[in-house]
Amino acid sequence: MFCSVHRYQTYKRYMLFLYSTYIPQEQPINNACLYAEQALIISHNGASGVYAGSTDLAYQQAVVDGANIIDCSVQMSKDGVAFCLDSVDVTRDTTAAASFMSLSTTIPEIQETAGIFSFDLSWSDIQTLQRKLCCYFPAYNLVQAIF
Repeated sequence: MFCSVHRYQTYKRYMLFLYSTYIPQEQPINNACLYAEQALIISHNGASGVYAGSTDLAYQQAVVDGANIIDCSVQMSKDGVAFCLDSVDVTRDTTAAASFMSLSTTIPEIQETAGIFSFDLSWSDIQTLQRKLCCYFPAYNLVQAIF
């Protein structure tokens, strides 16, 4: 049963919401066991806390970790090749800014800030990019640490 190993209160609230019309939040976490025999594990971008998201390594680790479903945001290259990446703006998750800054543009219907978009790069361009593992959060002066 999943209940003995699940550690997150968010899961508790979610499972209680799914499997009952009303259960007070004060009840112990094991009450979720009364309503479900096995958790459905959905992974967004693979094991992105271990490896850079949307990479083969992240997807393989998600399978090893027991994911039942792997959610992948699909983008399209200029030459029509579909690939998994969380955002259509490749500067967010990759090293695109270093090589393709001349392609930076603003498309207000997509995002307010300038970016380098997947549909402006060919598949061979996309394959030259490296994924970023750590993210910097300047508003809070935080760096995401991956252990």
